[in-house]
Amino acid sequence: MMPITPMKQFALLAIIAGFFLQSCSTAPDPEATAQVPESFTKLCASCHGDDLKGNIAQSLLDGSWQFGSRRSDIMRSVKFGYPHHGMPSWGAVLTDVEIDTLVGFLLKEEERLGVTKPPIPTTIETQDYIVQVEVMGQGLDNPWSIAFVSNDKALVTEKSGRLRIVENGSLLPDSIVGIGTQEWSREGLLDASLRS
Repeated sequence: MMPITPMKQFALLAIIAGFFLQSCSTAPDPEATAQVPESFTKLCASCHGDDLKGNIAQSLLDGSWQFGSRRSDIMRSVKFGYPHHGMPSWGAVLTDVEIDTLVGFLLKEEERLGVTKPPIPTTIETQDYIVQVEVMGQGLDNPWSIAFVSNDKALVTEKSGRLRIVENGSLLPDSIVGIGTQEWSREGLLDASLRS
């Protein structure tokens, strides 16, 4: 057996340390894409693009989820679709576990790439109008309908079934109780109307 010289010992230690430090690195590699689920390749890529940046359907990496950005919102979009908007339902093709895996992949890609929700625009242009956007309250959960009580006070329904008050641009912390929503309904509280 040949003796190991101090220089060889140092070189060997440097190599081992390099491998150890590389394996301990916690910095995400923006180039390392997560394992793409087969379901994405087969069902989603033709519309949303192989790179998730859009094709004939919107990008999945722009931070703007048309039907809600929570995991449950995205799962609902995949499972039930929005056929009138061109999004097919995949609930008959994919199991809930496969849908969960797919949604997990999409959310991990957003996180890996540092995708954030875009700021609220100050104006929106339609075919006929330019609309000024004014934020009148934040922290609502799927706001659905609004009824103005006065110039500085409004009732806002949430899809979850709560009725909230926005006053002077601030959402009051408590919801209005005792309004009699139907708990079995998936639609929640959809509209508000004032009567004198």
